[in-house]
Amino acid sequence: MGNYVGLLLLVFSINACGVRVNTEKEIFRYINVHRAYGTIYLGTQKSDLEHLMEKRDGGYYLRNDVFGMAQEIALVFNVKKELEKFVFTYASSWNRRSEIADYTEDLGTPIIKGDSIIWNDGKTQFRIYTEGGVHYAELSDL
Repeated sequence: MGNYVGLLLLVFSINACGVRVNTEKEIFRYINVHRAYGTIYLGTQKSDLEHLMEKRDGGYYLRNDVFGMAQEIALVFNVKKELEKFVFTYASSWNRRSEIADYTEDLGTPIIKGDSIIWNDGKTQFRIYTEGGVHYAELSDL
């Protein structure tokens, strides 16, 4: 009985720490950019991306000629200067429902937390959300 209670406490504490793993499929950890530039992976060193980004508004963004599907893509780096997160900003005309349906088909059933649709494989998190009428998607290292 004591082991069972301990196991339950462990499960509850893991679930309380944030979004739980909800997909058995591995989430993509990269974005494909225009042919000349190839692929950008989470974990890439900031120095390897200097030629593809610009600094503005206190952050780093992919240049507009690098990736054409979003209005802009912010790049977030950790203290080791590794790419930790992509933040995609989409136009109001972006079809959020259709995108969620497509990702659900690929990644499985998401967790819905407020206005956030979240897939988490324990290593990577992909989240779609709307804030202030603006649509976003985030691809993050965990």
